Amino acid sequence: MELLQKFEKTVHGWIKDVPHLPEAFRKWLAQNVWWIVLIGVILGGIGLITSFFGLIVTASLIGAPSNAWFTYGGVTAWTVVVGAIGLVFSAIGVTINAIAISPLKAMKKKGWVLLFLSLLVSILALVVTTILNFNFLTLFANIVFGAVFVAIAAYLLFEIHPYFGVIKATKKSAKRPAKKSTK
Repeated sequence: MELLQKFEKTVHGWIKDVPHLPEAFRKWLAQNVWWIVLIGVILGGIGLITSFFGLIVTASLIGAPSNAWFTYGGVTAWTVVVGAIGLVFSAIGVTINAIAISPLKAMKKKGWVLLFLSLLVSILALVVTTILNFNFLTLFANIVFGAVFVAIAAYLLFEIHPYFGVIKATKKSAKRPAKKSTK
């Protein structure tokens, strides 16, 4: 958790000098991000179910006679492995986002941290699947579109950062214990 906080501060340092969205929109986004995440979780869950069954169908095509015409790029065991790894990353991301909904609704720092963690999982998934799918035809597109996604998501996430439990330190006057009178 400490490593996550250090990384949060580092990224916040990178983003603090970029132009900001209007204050009213930032506040609206912070107050409503929970239902945006909820919609994402619902769609992500549907996508997980669809991908799971698609992965089963893909696995059943390994070695099938109908697979013979795929000379370059047919269904292989590697295709299923990469698909399964992508499915695991998706499940982790959807789960983290689902856990974040309640704290986001309450505008707690925990919700924002969970969204940040979900972003980091998405970055890791992007890197891992790009490496595993190493294909010169799609490598450039994966890197460019992945970088654009990460930049936009990080920008929006850090735009709403101040609204989620960031407490400014205040100095409290130290109270001295009352002296007991001795009589």
